[in-house]
Amino acid sequence: MAHYQEGTSSSVVQIDDMDAAVFKAMLGFIYGDTLYAVKEETNDEDMVLLQHLLVAADK
Repeated sequence: MAHYQEGTSSSVVQIDDMDAAVFKAMLGFIYGDTLYAVKEETNDEDMVLLQHLLVAADK
C-alpha cells in the first residue's frame, strides 16, 4: 500500500513495483482508451508488457 502525505512539494511519485513503460501504457489505456502495446504483429517484448499490464490491473 502506498502512503500519501498532504502538503509535500515533491512532484515525483515513486512506484516501486511497476515499470515506467507499464505505468505509461496503463495510463494511456485509462485516459485515452488506447492500448499502445497491441500491434498487428505482437513480438515477445509486447507480450511481456501485456503480461505486466495484467498484473498491474490486478493491484
